[in-house]
Amino acid sequence: MGNNYRLLGIKLIMQAVFNKIIFKLLYKFIAVFFLMFLGFTTIAQKVTTYDEAIIFGDNSYAKANLLDAKAYYQLAIKLKPGDDYAKNKILLIVEKMKTARVAEDEYYDIIDLADELYDKNNLVEAIAQYRRALKIIPADEYALTKVREIIKFQTNEKEKIESFGKAMEAGRFYITEKDYDKAINSFREAAGIFPDKDAPISELNVVNNLKAEYEQKLVLVNQKIEEAEKYLMIKNYSEALKIYTEANLILADNEEVMGKITELTPLAENQDKFNKQVEKADEFYIAKDFISARKQYLTAKKLWPEKNYPTDMVEKIDEKLENEKKDLEKNYNQYIVSGDSLMELKEYSQAVGSFNLALNLKPNEAYPKSKLREIDAILAERVKAFEANYDIMISSADSAFNAGLFNIAHDKYKTALEVKPDDKYPKSQLAKIESNLEEIAALEKLNKEYNDLILQADKLYSTGNYDLAIKKYREAQALKSIESYPQAKIDAITLLLADAVKQKQIDDKYNELILIAIQQVKNEKLAEARMSFVNAAELKPYEKMPQLQIRQIDSLIIVKANAAAIKQKFDQYISKGDSLKNQKEYALAIVEYDQALTIFPDDISARQKKKTVESIQINLQKEAERKKAYEDAITKGDELFEVGSFELARVEFEKAQNLRKDQEYPRNRLLNIASALERLAAENEKRYTDALVAADNFFEQQHYEDAVIKYQLANSIKPAERYPKQKIEICNSHIARRLKLIVAEYSVAISDADKLYASKIYDKAIVAFKKAEKIKPDETYPSEMINKINKFIEENSIVDVINVADTIFSGVTEKFDFIPIKINLRKSNYIFI
Repeated sequence: MGNNYRLLGIKLIMQAVFNKIIFKLLYKFIAVFFLMFLGFTTIAQKVTTYDEAIIFGDNSYAKANLLDAKAYYQLAIKLKPGDDYAKNKILLIVEKMKTARVAEDEYYDIIDLADELYDKNNLVEAIAQYRRALKIIPADEYALTKVREIIKFQTNEKEKIESFGKAMEAGRFYITEKDYDKAINSFREAAGIFPDKDAPISELNVVNNLKAEYEQKLVLVNQKIEEAEKYLMIKNYSEALKIYTEANLILADNEEVMGKITELTPLAENQDKFNKQVEKADEFYIAKDFISARKQYLTAKKLWPEKNYPTDMVEKIDEKLENEKKDLEKNYNQYIVSGDSLMELKEYSQAVGSFNLALNLKPNEAYPKSKLREIDAILAERVKAFEANYDIMISSADSAFNAGLFNIAHDKYKTALEVKPDDKYPKSQLAKIESNLEEIAALEKLNKEYNDLILQADKLYSTGNYDLAIKKYREAQALKSIESYPQAKIDAITLLLADAVKQKQIDDKYNELILIAIQQVKNEKLAEARMSFVNAAELKPYEKMPQLQIRQIDSLIIVKANAAAIKQKFDQYISKGDSLKNQKEYALAIVEYDQALTIFPDDISARQKKKTVESIQINLQKEAERKKAYEDAITKGDELFEVGSFELARVEFEKAQNLRKDQEYPRNRLLNIASALERLAAENEKRYTDALVAADNFFEQQHYEDAVIKYQLANSIKPAERYPKQKIEICNSHIARRLKLIVAEYSVAISDADKLYASKIYDKAIVAFKKAEKIKPDETYPSEMINKINKFIEENSIVDVINVADTIFSGVTEKFDFIPIKINLRKSNYIFI
């Protein structure tokens, strides 16, 4: 059965695709063969001699009856074999027939095109092609009939044709404008004019799919807009712009989104500049480069005049600089010493701060100016080096970008941006990379989903599950409408499944039901329309349009049937939300408002209520964050104060004071810190003086190591003072000289001891090694050699006099012979019994 079914399918495909060609070729073949056979038989009966055959042949040739003429000439050759005249005439006729056949082939190609245009209702172009065919074969009945049909139809149905064409054209225009409701109405109008036309129904299927996709994207865009509006409320323009840009990627050319992007782009850029400017100013302030910090804060203020922070910091710096002028000489010298020290340490940025502060105290002094010029020159050289490396980095990043290595390019542009934070090029390239990576990821995801669906559909197709295969091919087609493969497979399956006559009946019935249903929807007869669409869906289960219309009608029926209940439910959610808002249960209130908005998404009152509560929440959250930041600063400041880190503690208490200006605690703590710093300054002065006195005493007594320790203590208290550093260098010089003498003396002692050891004069070697050990007690070599010699003596300086037990009686003298120990291996003599 399965094989028979497949054979039938193949037969249907062959008939559908090649029907006209086969018919035309077969018709021509039969006609030619029949005429040749009939003509030849008739000619054979009429002509009996060569001359008769030539005369009849020439007459037929003159009348352009080529087949008859060819038959007469062939008979002449039969009557007179090898006749050149007859042969030449036959060759001439064959060439003419070939030319006529080429013209005939061209005629059939034109007719095919004309028929295709006719089927698509493009009657103006169709009649032009039929007339073109008639120029090749002027009396062709088929082409003449078609021309007459079109003229008659255009005369009788002129108004309908024009209305149909306008409706179809309007529908396609509305699709380009994304006005899908108007497009649907236009195609429905066209379907009502000519119910037997497939084009309007096909277009309706397309536009319904487009509308569903558009509405889904619109929901996502509205969610993004709501999210962006939250950031706008707190004036976070950069984040808001980012979210609006994401919304634009989902659904391009949305006027509200595009307007917001245009509006926010300069604000976000300005905000980014302001934030970077403030960060730069804060860095200078923390580094105590108050002059540079002041300039940066003023620049930041110009970027965003409404922000108070730069103004507050400028006032604080001005106050600090003014206070320092009270003890001008001391502060000036201190800044000069600090700047010199920082230059020696190559801390040029901090040195600039010190020299700027000195110059602020004494604007006409040449020394700080010269130092600042010197630092500028050094930094300029550094900038040149940075720029040289920067160009290399950008070139390398561009190469990676052009090669599609976006991750590598991303890292290189980031590094370049650290060298030149204000350069727009790496920023723009990074933005392109982010966009490319998102597009690649989206495309890869789309391709994977499409390929998976195609694999599933192909598998279903190969196993004969055609209905399921069509469903999968349509899902793939929805993902990538530009791909022709899914539609080609759907068409192939449709041909396999369709019986020509039955399918025509199904199509007619389906179209009739669709038109009836559309009219019923217009007349608001929803139940009847639903039944019509259900019947249409049963005829064509794989068509989406009836299913979509059934769902829409079901929704309309439910909405109409339950309108009062839905409104009551909506009001309940709103009432409960209002009650929770009054109880300050803001999160729960938002949940209720969201429930209400799921019922009526466009209700302005519900949206406004939700926005009001969200604003309250944001303000409460900001206040909570400010309170937490204040408490964190107080806690950290107290901890730093307790461990004596008064400068760092002051930064925290100043931060707390800026957050809560009404609080006394940070103000009191700042006063405590000022007192503590004054006290520490006095204590440090005393410690410094005591350390110098002790160090100088040790120095005079030539106790240089002890002196170095005290000078180092003094230097740690006052790093800017030169005296301790100079004395440390002198002490180290004395210590080095003394150490050199000790090393020389030690080397001599070791050399003497090594010689005695080599000569096996161990007792004197021990004395010599002990002498060396006293010279440099920290050296381990002398003690190691002494232990080595003692061990050797213990192991080699005892001699057994007897090896067996013996008895010596009282009053008796015994003599024992033995080899005595060398004198250099012993100091005393002992007998062990």
